[in-house]
Amino acid sequence: TGWVDLPSSLTMPESLLLRISEDQIDAGWVADLPRRVNEVAHRNQLELGEVFQPGGHTSWVARATQRDGTEVVVKVVEPHHDGLPEPHVLSHWNGIGAIRILAHEPDLMAYVLESVRPGIKLGEIDNENERCNYAVNVMGSLRRDPAPALNLPTWKDKSRRWLGEFSEESWSYPASFARAMNATRLLLPRLIEHADTAPDFVLHGDLHSANILLSGRGWVAIDPKGCTGPAEAEAVPFVRDPMHWKAPRDLRVPTSLARAERVANELGLDHELLLAWTQVIVCEMGCRWATARGVSAFTHHELADALASELGIG
Repeated sequence: TGWVDLPSSLTMPESLLLRISEDQIDAGWVADLPRRVNEVAHRNQLELGEVFQPGGHTSWVARATQRDGTEVVVKVVEPHHDGLPEPHVLSHWNGIGAIRILAHEPDLMAYVLESVRPGIKLGEIDNENERCNYAVNVMGSLRRDPAPALNLPTWKDKSRRWLGEFSEESWSYPASFARAMNATRLLLPRLIEHADTAPDFVLHGDLHSANILLSGRGWVAIDPKGCTGPAEAEAVPFVRDPMHWKAPRDLRVPTSLARAERVANELGLDHELLLAWTQVIVCEMGCRWATARGVSAFTHHELADALASELGIG
């Protein structure tokens, strides 16, 4: 990498600019971004509009207009693991419960998506009962048998990687996570064993309430990471949802626990498995954020400890 020349002909999202300033992005991709953007617009006969701000950390996303006046969205992603499955997963869902993909340009790592208006995030809805209703409806719409041709990453492989990272020798973590980490080390081998025999589904992989938006067709999922795994794993991001962490601190953990119970009941999920997967992921994310980013993770370890208590572990 090194110092990156910003393309003068292209407005950059603030989140990408932050990564550029921290020298965390491929300079070649940044330099080539104007060509990719112009090429996807040319191939699909689009007039480019405003860039989404602050935008994502790994993609350039902007509004655009088709020749007939229809508003769409153009997305050009940095070549990275998480972004590769997105167009294939969206094509698999074909607009049912998720945003529609209208065109895919694999050589440009770019695609054209339907525009989502008004684009209200689920987390911006004040009523928790309504939030849960909408989230459950989207999860239910997305649940399908996996399509082998998609060749998606698997939840089992991700879990085995975590198991290696959680070993005493290879992982350092804040003292506040000691109890949660002990519980995670007990839970994860059992969860992997269960996942080896449980039915797999195509999962969004990051279905928290900032990735569920209100469109003219109703609530739809955006920005899937894409993997296959147990149905309980899909509900984890909504249960540990960072958007409700803006609520008073004493409400955050009870809200997560209530969501887990409700989502499990309404979608026919195994409640204990959902709690266990949530415990593992909250612990993993909290430790990673606290050690790598130096951010406060008190909600993570409080929730992880509460989940361990619910499960009688740790």
